[in-house]
Amino acid sequence: SDVAIQKIERSTGERITQTFAVFDPTPIGAGSLACVYTALLKNGEKVAVKVRRPDIELTLAADLRALGWLLQLPEWLSIIRGGMTKNLRVELHRMLMEELDFNREARYTALFAREARKKYQYVTAPKVYFELSSQDVLVMEFISGVALAELLGACDRNDTVTLERLAARDIDPKIIAERMVMSFNWGMLENVLFHADPHPANIIIQPGNKIVYIDFGSCGHMSSRHKRL
Repeated sequence: SDVAIQKIERSTGERITQTFAVFDPTPIGAGSLACVYTALLKNGEKVAVKVRRPDIELTLAADLRALGWLLQLPEWLSIIRGGMTKNLRVELHRMLMEELDFNREARYTALFAREARKKYQYVTAPKVYFELSSQDVLVMEFISGVALAELLGACDRNDTVTLERLAARDIDPKIIAERMVMSFNWGMLENVLFHADPHPANIIIQPGNKIVYIDFGSCGHMSSRHKRL
């Protein structure tokens, strides 16, 4: 957390107490690439602060290089056809390096939210605070709600108590399913980009069957030709 605070202060150019009214040094999420903290801005708005781990790009580059050798070994030994793993290696390298670029993630998040507002009332993404963000730090609106994983788990277990509790908050699994299909198709076939990592932890459900996509570290787009096909 001390390292994270130093990164935030370098990013904003001021002490953390000047940037935030409150900053919780205990992360609410910790992944291999970054940690996420919560904070309150001076105006009282709650935000999520995503901080990249120190020197992670060097560690990741070394891991990818080692993985590349392991993937190519069967090719060198003629166990599989030469060049068979090239696409996998290139795509994995591109995807993981993209996830290290918080400037890119901030632009993707804002672009998705802007375009979604034009199309739907029930699909959105967090607000990004660009003035507080950088290559290493991403400050976004804190999204509260029900993780899609919880809704899926309740449906799988036929947990009537949880489903009734969610229904009382105007959350209907059938409507959510329909709206997710619509938003996936829109992202793939109409929008300029789609969320390429839509696992249940990256989708938050809010009352009124509103869907909020988070974590735009990995996005993709379809060419005009593929969209027409």
